[in-house]
Amino acid sequence: EYVDIFSDRRLIMVCLLPPVMILSSLPSLKSLAPSIALASFLMALSFVFIGVLICFNWEDGVDEWESSHASLRDYLDEINWKLVPLATCAIMYSLEGDQLIIPIESSMTNPRRFGKVLIFSFTIIGLLFCVFGSACSVAFGKVDNGSITAYLMDHRTELEGFHGSTMPLSPYQFLLLTNVIVSLSVFFTYPLQLFPAIGLSGQIVCRWIHNKRYNDLDNNHLSDESTALIDFKPADKISNGHENENEPIVDMEGDSLLLRYCLVISTVVVAIVIPHLKALIALAGAVTGAATSLIIPPTLALKFTLKDEVKISKWRSILFYSLLIMIGWVYAIFGTISSVQDVISIYN
Repeated sequence: EYVDIFSDRRLIMVCLLPPVMILSSLPSLKSLAPSIALASFLMALSFVFIGVLICFNWEDGVDEWESSHASLRDYLDEINWKLVPLATCAIMYSLEGDQLIIPIESSMTNPRRFGKVLIFSFTIIGLLFCVFGSACSVAFGKVDNGSITAYLMDHRTELEGFHGSTMPLSPYQFLLLTNVIVSLSVFFTYPLQLFPAIGLSGQIVCRWIHNKRYNDLDNNHLSDESTALIDFKPADKISNGHENENEPIVDMEGDSLLLRYCLVISTVVVAIVIPHLKALIALAGAVTGAATSLIIPPTLALKFTLKDEVKISKWRSILFYSLLIMIGWVYAIFGTISSVQDVISIYN
């Protein structure tokens, strides 16, 4: 019996696990530059492919859109308010790139120019979100999937404009090619997205090992605990130079191949357990998106603001950061509850 491996997403993820682990072994952002450049090219190519589909289906989509949205009431009736938390979490997930700001800035030759790069990048991203999302909604109707390519794959028979075209590829072949290109772009950018997780997880693991060794030394009643503790601090080895010149330099505290492989395997396991992309994106946005965008950064900023001596700007900043933290917790709690309910409903 013929089996289409492209329709089994779990099998695809298992097959991609070894190459992802190899690519995630690259030690620095500089070594990832070719991979990131290739991923950017593939992502731009996928935008072109989807743009072709939008053009083929634009006239039919505009006619249907105008007929179903004659007044403001039609827009409001179309909103499914129960899914608003999931949609908000998906938006939070789309801001995952803010975790890469510090790693990319620190790896630049001239970090002072990063501000202009950041503004330029976010301007392009904002325009892409608004223009591309609106165009897809008009051309294809109600998109209820976390991925536009996955949605089109499930609704390829509804692409009326494409069926009447002179394209050499069928809708299935064209969408399959687009999905492969998008998947490859995500594949080549995954190691870049892994760096913030490595930095945070490495510190947690390193401090856990340090505390465990400290407790062991305390239980053994060593006479010179301070000297013994200094020997276990990894920062001293880095600052005083490596005893072995062939020993690789670790840029992040606690970084290791074992830690990277554990993070990669954990990602694949979560993706296999939650195969529905919309639910996975919503859950990731509720948990990690809210934390990394609206909880952790304002908390750190609030900590430094409390040390500010200027009272007027100090209290304004405290109110602003406190508001962001509260909004983040609201997103995290209600978004997580809605996402978990959505995951449970999928299995039921």
